[in-house]
Amino acid sequence: MGLGFLVWSGGGGFGVRSRRRLVGCSVVAPAEERSVRLALGKLKVEVLPEPLKFSSSWRTMVETLESMGLTGTRLSKLLRKRPALLELDPMETVIPFVRTVTTVLDYDTKGASILLCKRPSLMDYPEIAVAEVLSILLSLGIEERPLRFLLLRFPGIAEINPSQVRSSLRYLVKDAGFKINELWPLIRDSPWVMCYDVETECTPVIEFLEEIGVQNVKLIIQTEARVLGCSVPEQLEPAYRFLLSIGLSRRAIPLVLQLFPSVLIASIEEKLVPNRDYLISLGLTRGEVAHMVRAFPQILVMDTEEEMAQVVRFLISKGVDDIAEFVYRLPSVLSYDVESNIKPKLSLLKRVGYEMRQIVEFPGCLSFSLEDVIIPRIAFLLYLGVDASSKRLAIVLACSEDRFCERVASRPTSEFEDFCRDLAEKRGVKRSPGERRKRRRKGRARNSGRAFPTRCRFPISELCSQR
Repeated sequence: MGLGFLVWSGGGGFGVRSRRRLVGCSVVAPAEERSVRLALGKLKVEVLPEPLKFSSSWRTMVETLESMGLTGTRLSKLLRKRPALLELDPMETVIPFVRTVTTVLDYDTKGASILLCKRPSLMDYPEIAVAEVLSILLSLGIEERPLRFLLLRFPGIAEINPSQVRSSLRYLVKDAGFKINELWPLIRDSPWVMCYDVETECTPVIEFLEEIGVQNVKLIIQTEARVLGCSVPEQLEPAYRFLLSIGLSRRAIPLVLQLFPSVLIASIEEKLVPNRDYLISLGLTRGEVAHMVRAFPQILVMDTEEEMAQVVRFLISKGVDDIAEFVYRLPSVLSYDVESNIKPKLSLLKRVGYEMRQIVEFPGCLSFSLEDVIIPRIAFLLYLGVDASSKRLAIVLACSEDRFCERVASRPTSEFEDFCRDLAEKRGVKRSPGERRKRRRKGRARNSGRAFPTRCRFPISELCSQR
């Protein structure tokens, strides 16, 4: 996956050559070691590295760390990561580092000490190199506050070679189609893009994507930046051949990749092949699997046993005889959580009179939001005295709000909105009807598979009074 992932570990970095600045250390008397242990004990350091190493400047180092608020657990953690810390000269390590981050990013000493604990190797890097990397990022228009938070999450950013940062950012703008103002969201979410080598990693990947017909390479990078660190012959080409082998056409593959580029970086042996085999074991044909992947490519990287198999077992236990047909018509159902998503929906639909046969006829009913679509519409029909189960689920759920009010409820939309507002207040839901409409502007409130709270499980009689 490239060198980028090495940057985020707690050890040393790469790019600018690391320089350990050790002060000459000679054999010291036991009394001196007792003094060191006593001084650290006063700072509430419980666990010390053994053997304890220190130089003649250890007192200055201890005083410097104490002035930064590094005591107790945090100082113990720092010594555990950097056992030779007391051998270093603070004037050449800690103090220059603190001066850099406080000057360039306006960190306070507490913020600098947190950075130091998370990434002790930062003190080994030349002060000018760290300052240059941070200045490059600030020149993109990034404000200091977001950059401070980013550095706390990924302190290894400051250890990247400044020329590497410039080269990567220049390539993203000139060759990958990014605008300057689009770089910050990319760096914020995937800072390792600055670590990939342009010639050996980025260029071959983008050329490969363009060669197989991907029109929007920038979208793939924005969605899954790790693609840039993949080896073309070892990862990308085998993944492409796998997609061809399951029946996807050369024309469809670029669309699938733009929809879900993580397929490219998934392990073929551990993810793609087992998931394909599992779908086939359900009774799906090769062509049906290809259709499902086009509609919901995430299905190739899901956990077979923890996610898909649980859903399949639950649906079969509830009376779904042709499970292959059910998941073929709604591939995303395999990603839904059984306890917090599928079960409350089935429970509510059965409670108002729907039979499993009616649900199987329209698997898409499980894709609608319980909070935003299913409960409000069924509750409104019951409020009007209409037997909801006498209406096909597709007619009740798979239409816009206006069409539902006009053709199903035969009431003005404003009356339904007032009802939803009262219903939300009664149930303690703070979302307004306007927010609901905004979320499903096109009339279909699709469920992304997120977990719903347990308060969704309740008798319909508690929602409203029937007229």
